[in-house]
Amino acid sequence: MKIVQLKDGTSWDRCRSCGRTWDLVTHGSLGLCRGCRRQESMINPSIQSCDHEHILKSELLDLLLIKETQDKYNYDISKLSFGSPKPVVHKCPECGLPKENTPFKLFVQSKNLRHTKCKVKQTRRTNKEKYGVINSCNQTDLLQSRIKEKDNEIIKAFENEYYKVVKIDRQNKKEIVVHFLCPQRHEHFISYRAWKIEEQRCGKCFGNNGRISINTIKQSFESEKYQLLTQIYEDNNTELFYLCSKGHQESTSWKIWERGCRCPVCHPSVSKGELEVSETFKQFNPVRTRSIIPPYELDAYFPEHNLAIEYCGLYWHSDAQERIESSYHYKKMKMCNEKEIRLITIFEDEWQDNKEICVSRIGHALGITDTKIFARKCVIKSVSKEESNAFFKNNHLQSFTKNMRETFGLYYEGILVYAASVGLPSRFHTSQGKKILELKRMAPKLGIIVVGGASRLFKVIHNYAKTNGYQEIKSYCDMRWGTGGVYEKLGMTLQGQTHFTPHYTNGRIRQRNQSFAGKEIPKGWYKLYDCGHQTWSFTI
Repeated sequence: MKIVQLKDGTSWDRCRSCGRTWDLVTHGSLGLCRGCRRQESMINPSIQSCDHEHILKSELLDLLLIKETQDKYNYDISKLSFGSPKPVVHKCPECGLPKENTPFKLFVQSKNLRHTKCKVKQTRRTNKEKYGVINSCNQTDLLQSRIKEKDNEIIKAFENEYYKVVKIDRQNKKEIVVHFLCPQRHEHFISYRAWKIEEQRCGKCFGNNGRISINTIKQSFESEKYQLLTQIYEDNNTELFYLCSKGHQESTSWKIWERGCRCPVCHPSVSKGELEVSETFKQFNPVRTRSIIPPYELDAYFPEHNLAIEYCGLYWHSDAQERIESSYHYKKMKMCNEKEIRLITIFEDEWQDNKEICVSRIGHALGITDTKIFARKCVIKSVSKEESNAFFKNNHLQSFTKNMRETFGLYYEGILVYAASVGLPSRFHTSQGKKILELKRMAPKLGIIVVGGASRLFKVIHNYAKTNGYQEIKSYCDMRWGTGGVYEKLGMTLQGQTHFTPHYTNGRIRQRNQSFAGKEIPKGWYKLYDCGHQTWSFTI
């Protein structure tokens, strides 16, 4: 029996008796049209009206329970047409147990074949594979994780201005109400929308509406014998110029002023992050001194290890301060290097967001190691993209990058302990027509030193580059953290060094220099300069 598929999607068959075509779906039979079927029925009354074994798909035939259907409903299933609403008994494709009351017209279309509980299992499995959640209709776990993320965002926003969150109330579906203690220990509440968008704060400190006005700010400055020069206030990031009691002209913002920061000339204060760095490594007796590279100050100096740390608050080390010039951090690094002191320059957001990685890298410079592994005892494997991204997110300050092409790793007892990734160069104009492979990331697992790990992975990268026709391998060293020593040991050549590169900050977050390339710098954003980068290359 030959099936004809028409353009409209319907299936037609040619009658084996008279040769006419007829609709297979509507007139299922033994390959006869309606007229020939009626005529043959008169000749042979025992003919069946529907040859289900001939028409149904093999997988449906395997599920159909003919005897059970006849026993339960007292009719012959072979006499049912494809459009029949009569129920049949069949196996559930999920659990294999019998399922009753499925209309035959749905059965032949492979619809409604599973039990209700089996449908839920199938939905859960499918959605877990697609979205990582159990049930798309009831995403409880996903919802709870999003609520937790939002709560953390609210708590962080309040803590940045020294407010303590007591309770987060979500009973009102339209807005989130936050109960808090202000720095003056007033217990109050406010909607998060009013806090974030309308810049409202404690109503007892700033009046009934809680909104900060220029007069309120002026009174606060005058109470400490400061003269406010700025006349217009927009939000808590607005730059406020002032004269201190000793005549020093400086600038700040209301957010910074509220934290207790005053004239940097009169009160060279120690930031919270600085104190945390010194406290973390207090067993090495760090000192804060200006005697090593006068007139500059070292926030934490470790004399026995020839190591110093510079902690850079995003706002206070940006060009919002007149004393900070573009070469400020580069000069301090060069002056330390001339005295054979390694200077590690940490940006505030790095310490806040990736404290464990910062502690591990500083600890490595001080000789602190939890575990030491030899590379010859490790197994080299190609690392999947998912594992590579997770590894660099947890072990590299710059996290992972999207344009990684291949990642190689050292595995010790089945655990990834060292990884290096390569890809196309991010700065194509430096290729000069050559086919260049860039070493994007290379890092060990936190708290582990892999002796010979970088060398062994670089040999694999060299073979990969040679096999794929690359002419050169390039990599870049951030001088705030590195010295370039590892590249030199790998046999790479120093091509050049930039003195400093601008980053951009609004006092809370930092953006790389590519973010504002060719664009006008938004209001409230300032430049924050690093110590430059070294370019290393290896010719294949």
